[in-house]
Amino acid sequence: TDVYYKGNTDKALPITAKVTYTLDGVTDSLENLIGKSGHLTVTVDLTNNETGTVTVNGKERTVVTPLITAVGVIFGQDAAKSSVAAFVCLPGVKDSLDGLLPDDLSTVEDYLQDSVTVEADVENLTAPQVMLACATNADALGTNAFDLSSLNELTDGISQLNDAMNQLMDGAAQLVDGASQLA
Repeated sequence: TDVYYKGNTDKALPITAKVTYTLDGVTDSLENLIGKSGHLTVTVDLTNNETGTVTVNGKERTVVTPLITAVGVIFGQDAAKSSVAAFVCLPGVKDSLDGLLPDDLSTVEDYLQDSVTVEADVENLTAPQVMLACATNADALGTNAFDLSSLNELTDGISQLNDAMNQLMDGAAQLVDGASQLA
């Protein structure tokens, strides 16, 4: 009863993320940090690729489509014992508004971050999961994405997604085994 479509595109994703891992002050690839212990810093730098040019006060400016982006970082293999950090960002909006807001609203830019950082003390590090979801309005991410209760709903949803992915992987393994037996 399900319909699936798989296609290819050469268009860039609307939001791209660069994830950097630093353990005890040393930045390295995740592969080299697996199994180690210490103070881990995970930085997710977001880039908004939905840009355009507009004229404001006679000057051309680069602006972005304001994509509300939810970022979740999950530490731990077991969903029941995992630690989750969730954030909501508007990547690229700060640069789009640079110099346009009146002085009494200029502090708004402090909340328009393009990156998030999560720190944790880890033992025998396993790969953290980094999940992103973006939309042009908060309704697509859930009711009022800026409400703390909705962030809790997001983390619950991420945990459910994690469980579903584990079930999907188990099902795929069973499918491979069944196909081998059939062959």
